Amino acid sequence: MELEDKSYIANHICYEGLDEIQRLFLAHKLNCHVALDGPPGVGKTQSILEISKVLNLKLFTKNCSTRTTESQIISFPTLSVKDGASVTSYTSGPLVRAMNEPGIFYGDEFNLLKEDVQKRLNSAFDDRAQIDRLDGAIIQAKTGFWGVISYNPSQSISSRDLEDSVADRFIHFHYQKWDSDFSAFISTNKAMLGLKKPNKAPSEKDFGIELQTRAISRDNFYVRFIHGGKIGWKNFYTGMEENIQPEFIYRIYDKTSIFKKIVSETERNKFLTELNSQCYSEKEFSRVLSRFTELIQSLSDTGNSSILKKIGLTDLHEKEDLELLVVHPASIRIETSALKHYYYLLENGFSKYLSQSYATRLVIDQICYGQYRDKKLRENTAYNLLNIIARSFRLFADNSKYNTKLISESLFKT
Repeated sequence: MELEDKSYIANHICYEGLDEIQRLFLAHKLNCHVALDGPPGVGKTQSILEISKVLNLKLFTKNCSTRTTESQIISFPTLSVKDGASVTSYTSGPLVRAMNEPGIFYGDEFNLLKEDVQKRLNSAFDDRAQIDRLDGAIIQAKTGFWGVISYNPSQSISSRDLEDSVADRFIHFHYQKWDSDFSAFISTNKAMLGLKKPNKAPSEKDFGIELQTRAISRDNFYVRFIHGGKIGWKNFYTGMEENIQPEFIYRIYDKTSIFKKIVSETERNKFLTELNSQCYSEKEFSRVLSRFTELIQSLSDTGNSSILKKIGLTDLHEKEDLELLVVHPASIRIETSALKHYYYLLENGFSKYLSQSYATRLVIDQICYGQYRDKKLRENTAYNLLNIIARSFRLFADNSKYNTKLISESLFKT
């Protein structure tokens, strides 16, 4: 969210500490198109406007509705006169213009499109990276083209947010509703913009919130630190000090990440070192992640799975109505996108545990996108249930006994 000083405030921070600007940046770099969901007014569109500045990419937007046709998105015929005769040519819509630039195509309220229109665009967002116009011309996206869509999850049980084949082509970020203090801070500052006032707008301290400063420079993320009068930047991934001049500076409001629970740098390093030593190896992780999606798909299809016993959840049937679990079908695309992020984060020196955790989160968020997320079973929602199962797989840490060895031995035993 941007205020008078033009400094964006990232406020959707995941457990692993990544904010929405960082997550969008990584998705673009790793060629993963993104779907944003969340209630109105939580900054979905604003974050895309901001990331377009960070990436220095032109933004091509389409506000969708039930009356939006494919020609309004792809291209539409126009008549002109040449040498005294009428000639039909095609004017590019925002999708084709973004593919040709290359730039960002942003489809807002994308779920309002009719299903056949949604599916018509699939080829632009998968490995083909192309779309065919009505005149038969094939438009091939240039390297760097990126697709982002957003929507407000529907409350209607008779309709889906996105057609499943469409949803499968995007990784999914959920933007939550702001807490009251942050909402009051933003609305007060916005209300005072442009007023002739003797005093400055109230600061975050007036609202009991704390903002931190981050930066992006080239391919790296940074966190500002102040220590003993010294102000500088630390590499977000490694925590090492670096002498840099950031290209893009913004602030964050963090209430949800792991780092909010850790008081000192020493405590953080000790905590992560312990977890890192107990994580799955790179080869183990990909196999366990695949077993995880296999289990979820089996529960969604039949309400049961032989893997439940191996991870110590044989009593889950007594606690939950597993027959009611319905999620987005897992696919190789889901796992591939998650593993892309996992290997990239590891390569850049990020915590092994946090890399594993973030990749798992991407899988859960995609399987539980939109309406699927909050579907109630008995005691838990579908999203909460998948998090419980992920902890039993030791993909997330939940206590001091966190250890992957026994689970991996059980899962891989023939």
